[in-house]
Amino acid sequence: AYSRSYAAEGDMAYAPVIEWLQSAVLQAALPRLTVSWRSEIARLLPQLRLQYPDLPPLPTQTETWQRQQLFEALAQAFLLAKAPLLLVIDDLQWCDQETLEWLPYLLRVAGKAGLLIIGTVRSEELAEQHPLFALLLHLRIREQVTEIAVGPLDATETTELAAQVMGQPLSATVAAQFYQASEGNPLFVVEMARAVASQQLVWSD
Repeated sequence: AYSRSYAAEGDMAYAPVIEWLQSAVLQAALPRLTVSWRSEIARLLPQLRLQYPDLPPLPTQTETWQRQQLFEALAQAFLLAKAPLLLVIDDLQWCDQETLEWLPYLLRVAGKAGLLIIGTVRSEELAEQHPLFALLLHLRIREQVTEIAVGPLDATETTELAAQVMGQPLSATVAAQFYQASEGNPLFVVEMARAVASQQLVWSD
């Protein structure tokens, strides 16, 4: 299941979790939940009340124990999904605090349930007090995280990526232009390669 955080939506609580819940693999798990758990998840997916009109109404969340119930209901939905389950979330630097607080809960109750979460983050865009730091500290203590720093591509890697996107080898001159213009940023390499392939960008030998 894939989700992504956006800079303009950072304050939207549980936005990535909602996107995961709308994926086919999680949708298949929802009917297997108890009525009480589905009622909790309906807080995030109001359309569930159209599918299941008998869901009892729930009071507005005002107490800590009520959030605990939502955390547990969400965890049950993800644990009932077909294993192994891979959850991907891009741009964690823009992720809401509620999602970042729920993720360690999910990992704790999941145990050895066949769950892997892959997150990407632009570290240079993280504020000093970003809640992601608290999550990483928690996961490091529990030895539940592997961190992989990805730097810019070198000249050879830039050429290989551009050639793969374009479907043809690059001359030495064009390869040098790609590397100089992109500075090894993979996103820039891909976008420039697509532009060259569609003739929106023209470089000559």
